[in-house]
Amino acid sequence: PYLFVDINYYDTSVNPTGVPVESWLSLASDKSIGDYYPAILVTDGNGSSFARLLTNTSTNTVTTLRVGNVWYSAFKVKFFSDGTTPPILPVGQSDTFPGEDSVGANLKVTLFLIDKKSFEYWTGVDKQITVADYFPIPTSIAMTAEINSTYTPIKIVDFTFLSSYFQVRISFPNGNPPAGEKYTFRISGSGFLAIYDYEYKGAGILILNIPLGTTHPDLPPGTHTYYLTCSVYGVSSSGEAGVQLDSLSKNVTFDIPDSGIIS
Repeated sequence: PYLFVDINYYDTSVNPTGVPVESWLSLASDKSIGDYYPAILVTDGNGSSFARLLTNTSTNTVTTLRVGNVWYSAFKVKFFSDGTTPPILPVGQSDTFPGEDSVGANLKVTLFLIDKKSFEYWTGVDKQITVADYFPIPTSIAMTAEINSTYTPIKIVDFTFLSSYFQVRISFPNGNPPAGEKYTFRISGSGFLAIYDYEYKGAGILILNIPLGTTHPDLPPGTHTYYLTCSVYGVSSSGEAGVQLDSLSKNVTFDIPDSGIIS
C-alpha cells in the first residue's frame, strides 16, 4: 500500500550532483532546507499529476526534514488502501492515489521540497501548487515506478500455538480478495522462524494452521512462553515478498507433553 522513500544528505565537501540545494532555497525563502517538507509528485500514464506531502516513518506524521535537532531521512506515502479508516479529508484531496493505479501502470515520480504544510493528501497539481512553491530534488526527477501488484488489505487478528502448529486468525477489513491473491506469513522471535505461503482460494476460510517450522529452540516438556511476532506480506506477480501489510506481536505459550512436540 505504501511507497517508501529514503532521502540522502551530503555535507559541503561531497556534492555528487553539482547543484547545492541551499542556493535554490535562498532565492525564494529565508528558510533552511531543514524547514522544508518533503513531498512527491506522481504523473500517471494518462498525463494526470498528483502531489502529496510525505509521512515521516519514525513519527508516522507529516513533518519537515528536521524536527528540533533531529534530521529525518526515511519517509513513506500511501498509494492504496491499508485497511485503516481514512480521516475526514479536505475537499479535493484523497487518501489513496486517485490516478491510474492498475497493475502494469507506469508512473513518473519526482521528489520535491516545499515550505508549506498543504495537500497532506493526494491533490491534483493544478489546484494548489505553483512553480514558485517547490524545488525538485536533483537526483529524483521523473523516476519511473511500475505497479506490479496490488493487495487486498489483510489483518492478523490473533495467533497461538496448538500442539505442533501455529493457528493464525486473519480478516480482510475491506472485503475478501479475489481468488488467487497470494500472501506470505512469517512467525519469528526468540529463536523461532516459520514461513508459510498462503493463496486465497475464495472459500472464505480465515483460520490458518502454520507448521512450527524447522527453526526453533529445543522445547523440553513443560510450559514455556516466548515473545513472537507474526507478520504478513503481499506476494508480487513475480513471486517475491512485497512490503509488510500487517504484524502482531505477543507472548505465546507452548504446552509441551512428556512425549515432546508432535511432528
